[in-house]
Amino acid sequence: MKTDNIKNALVIGATGGVGKDIVLKLIEAGFHVVLSARNKEKLTVFADSFSKDCVTIIAADLSESESIDNLFSEIESSFTNPINLVVVAAGGHVATSLDDSFEKFVEDTNSMVAQNLVGPAMAMFRATKYLKENRGGRIINISSHAAYKVLENNMAYAPAKSGISSFVEQLSAATGEIVHVTDIQPAVINTESMTANLGDQAEKAIQPATIGDMVAMVAELDKHTNIPLLRVDADVVF
Repeated sequence: MKTDNIKNALVIGATGGVGKDIVLKLIEAGFHVVLSARNKEKLTVFADSFSKDCVTIIAADLSESESIDNLFSEIESSFTNPINLVVVAAGGHVATSLDDSFEKFVEDTNSMVAQNLVGPAMAMFRATKYLKENRGGRIINISSHAAYKVLENNMAYAPAKSGISSFVEQLSAATGEIVHVTDIQPAVINTESMTANLGDQAEKAIQPATIGDMVAMVAELDKHTNIPLLRVDADVVF
C-alpha cells in the first residue's frame, strides 16, 4: 500500500500493554502508524479498531535479523513519504533471584538479553540506517527504571535493560543531528498483565496512556531539539 501521509511512524511492539497506547496517541497526533509485532493475528484485531487510512500492518520478529531487515525493506517500498519516527516498545520480563537454580538463571538471562537487548538493538540499528537514508527522524526506546536501579528479583532483566539503555546512548552519540534518539525509562507500568500483581497499588503505578503522551510529545519536537533521556517515577514498591 502506498501512502503519502506527511507524518508516518513505526511502532514495534504495537500490541503490547504500552504499545497500544502509544499507537493511539500517535494517531490522535495525526500520524499514520505502521503496527509491528510478531503475532499478525493480534495485529489484525488491533488494527480493526482504527480507520484503514490510519494504520498499516507489517509483522516482524525481533529475534530474527532477517525479519527486522524485511520490515524496513517493506516500509521503503510502501511509503511515498518515509517513516520519520520509530518507537521500540518491545521486550519481556521474568523474575530471577539468587534463590533460583543455576539452570533457571542461565535460561532467564539468555531470554532477557535476547528480548530486551539484542532484538531492540538490532531494530534500532536498522532503523537508524533507514532514517539516515530518508531525511532523518527520531527513535524512541521504551526501557525501564531497572536500567539504573537495583530492584529485587531482577538479576536477569535489569542487566539487559541497562544494556539497551547503554546502547541507546552509544547510538545517540553516533547519529548526531540526523537522527535523534530518546530513551524513556519508566517505573512500574499498570499494563493489563501487571494489574493483578499490583493489587491496590495499580492506581499509583504509571498508566500506559502516560507513556503514550510522552512519546507523542517527543515526536512533535522540532528537528533541532533532542531529549536523550526521560525518567518517569511512580510511588510504587514492586
